[in-house]
Amino acid sequence: MSETFADRLESVEQRIKAACEKAGRARDEVTLLAVSKTKPPEAVREATDCGLRLFGQNKVQVAQNKIPMSPGGL
Repeated sequence: MSETFADRLESVEQRIKAACEKAGRARDEVTLLAVSKTKPPEAVREATDCGLRLFGQNKVQVAQNKIPMSPGGL
């Protein structure tokens, strides 16, 4: 069975929580920034459907194509 984006995101969340516990920090003190570089707009949409709202993109021109596909034009 193939792992879904939601499965991979949950794995990342668990790693963040474990790192926060080890460092004595609260989970809400850490921001997960998704990187959309090289990913098509559909992948960004999938990430937003899973609750991600902050994305890093190195080119404004590329980001402009992806923003309209995100909920609320993020």
